[in-house]
Amino acid sequence: MSSVLALESEDLPPRSVGNIGIMSVGGGGGYMHRWKKTSAGAFANYFNLAPYFAIIKQNRDWDSTPQTFSSSAVFRHKTSETGIIKAFINYQYSDLSLNFDNLEDVTGKSKNHFGLNNYNIFSTLSYKEVLNKWTVQAAGSYSKDINRIYARPQHLLFSNQLWQGRAVVSRSISELSSIRGGVEVKYNDFSNLYNNFRVDSTEMFTAVFLEGDAYITRKLVARAGLRVENSYLLRASNLAPRISVAYKLGKFDQLNIAYGDYYQTPDKNYLIFTNLDHFEKATHYILNYQYVNEKRTFRVEAYYKKYNHLVQTTNMASDVYATAFATGDDGKGYAQGIDFFWRDKQTFKYVDYWISYSFLDTKRKYLYYPFEVQPTFASKHVVSVVMKRWFPKLRSSIGFTYVYAAGRPYYNPNKTNENNFLSDRTNDYNNLSLTWSYLTSIGRHFTVISAAVNNVLGIESAYSYRYSTDGLRRSAVGPTSKRSFFIGVFISFGEDRTE
Repeated sequence: MSSVLALESEDLPPRSVGNIGIMSVGGGGGYMHRWKKTSAGAFANYFNLAPYFAIIKQNRDWDSTPQTFSSSAVFRHKTSETGIIKAFINYQYSDLSLNFDNLEDVTGKSKNHFGLNNYNIFSTLSYKEVLNKWTVQAAGSYSKDINRIYARPQHLLFSNQLWQGRAVVSRSISELSSIRGGVEVKYNDFSNLYNNFRVDSTEMFTAVFLEGDAYITRKLVARAGLRVENSYLLRASNLAPRISVAYKLGKFDQLNIAYGDYYQTPDKNYLIFTNLDHFEKATHYILNYQYVNEKRTFRVEAYYKKYNHLVQTTNMASDVYATAFATGDDGKGYAQGIDFFWRDKQTFKYVDYWISYSFLDTKRKYLYYPFEVQPTFASKHVVSVVMKRWFPKLRSSIGFTYVYAAGRPYYNPNKTNENNFLSDRTNDYNNLSLTWSYLTSIGRHFTVISAAVNNVLGIESAYSYRYSTDGLRRSAVGPTSKRSFFIGVFISFGEDRTE
């Protein structure tokens, strides 16, 4: 409910190219062939953490270490000078299981078991063409996701199928202004199996939208849009107006202001058991300034977001043994803050660094929260510093990343009244990571050797805590090891970058 992600895939690749990757956690590779108007390729990867876990001590009792296999194929064909068809399909399988402390056992000797198998397939087909000054884009996709969860004595299965279609037409109406409109349809078929209890449901989501860009002057541009959405499960519709205005202050900088309403259908698991009738709603007010040139970027953004009709539930449902049921959708909240970003590739020779800082003040009354309070996922302060230094004679780069995040709230069942609910905080998060890359060639094939160490200082982190039912015993939720290591060799075929 806080952003929109635009996905764009590339057109025909410039040449035929292949790649192989050999890593400390697995490997993979693929090949893409380019003809005059067509390209096609296939790729596969396999990751298994067992060899890595055998060397790097873990603080988990793994029964079956995580492993993943994925394969994909892609096809592109130019139908004309302005038209192109793209097709993509991906399959992935993953598996893991482990034993963890049973906090209900006062002796501390027994264990709980958790296992997860996931199967996922995703495919998409798109078409783009320019017809008499109109640009036409149409796309469709199909995905299926199956999760089998083995949490003794429970056996859960969640199956989700999604068909989605989208069509957009756009046209320039003057030298700089344009208009576009479109329609979107999603059909979601999902099934939940709780041991021998099965629940099936379907959702049909439709939307139409119209928006335009208007250059009021050479320096002032406005974008206004209207989106209408409908949900079959909610038996509800919404109307979402959005507008943004940008003013170019100079050659490299501009000021932006935006307002918009955004809606989200509540999680389908709540809709199965409860008759909710509202979309969750977020209203955004954003003010942004940015300066961007080839060597430097500075961005500052202040925002205020108001949330309404958030789902509220009966309990926390902190693990797979608990099921939260929605009690209503009268939750509310807000988020306000400011983000800073600075990137500089000019001041220091061969150095590229960037610094970001975020301040977030947010409270929500939703899920199991009895009143508005800072949610468990939110850190008030987050700082990130990244630096990379290139050494031409060594054909190497060395870099580091430092991340700091203020402690987050976590649920303590011993503190549930209005004065101390979610009043506990985890320790502040600190992480220093180092990276090294070396550019070379095997034959005349471009090769990169990379290595990385995460959490070099070995600082202990706890993201949250699990509690026993009586609240007397707890276990920290954190990373599987103090430090993690990575090394990989990546070889490209068909590209000679030795110079």
